[in-house]
Amino acid sequence: MRRFCIAVALSLIISGNAIVFGEIPSTTESGAFDGTTTLSGDASKHEQFENSLNANLLFAEQENAALLSLSNKLGLSYGRLVSIFSFNISDKRCSLVPICDCKEHLNCFLNIFSYSDPNYIQHYRNGELMPESYVEQWFHESVKKMSQDHLQGITLLIKIEGKVIGRIGIGPFNDGKRDLEIGYALQQSYSGQGIMSKAVAQAICFLHYLRSEGDTSYNFEKLRATAKKENIASNKILMACGFMKSNDINTSYGPRQEYFYYF
Repeated sequence: MRRFCIAVALSLIISGNAIVFGEIPSTTESGAFDGTTTLSGDASKHEQFENSLNANLLFAEQENAALLSLSNKLGLSYGRLVSIFSFNISDKRCSLVPICDCKEHLNCFLNIFSYSDPNYIQHYRNGELMPESYVEQWFHESVKKMSQDHLQGITLLIKIEGKVIGRIGIGPFNDGKRDLEIGYALQQSYSGQGIMSKAVAQAICFLHYLRSEGDTSYNFEKLRATAKKENIASNKILMACGFMKSNDINTSYGPRQEYFYYF
């Protein structure tokens, strides 16, 4: 699984303007991200040491505690999560981290959804910026959902070289449905670098791992996303990640292309 995920992530670097916002649906061949690696003896100890080292380098103390809590709630290996959530863009170290109730994470939400150039987020809410009070409420609700014993939704933030610069949201998990939705956003100054492509790929790796090794209640079958047709970069990322086009749909913010990813 790990080798496949890495290969897919590398294939997702798309030239031109990187996707800024998207709501992801897609399909990939069944088992595309399946499999695990099992190590024993010295090799296993070496991997555990590397995972611990990566965690110290990539995750702040509060984020590391949140990652440990997430692994316990989901019944997953902490070391495997560190590995899945860690990736590189050229020579820059990147990671996905669970959302935490801290100023740095809140500022990431505000920078994207309240302070962005409206032209940059034209494909998200038609460029309509959100009031700070609304974003702060949304942020705290996202943190609260992550604190529940049975997660309703998962919010992961994207870090590069220690700075939080993007968001991926996945859910809902508790409504009895067999499908999830995914959405994502990235600060403008980091667009066009392939960051979101790899982050989405690693999020999909995580969902495969959760589905195969986590609590049996996480038995989702597909992942849904939408993107405006004119958001070319977003559509390319979804298709490169294995999402398949479904229908043209109408939303409160205009027509969108619907995608599904099948596990």
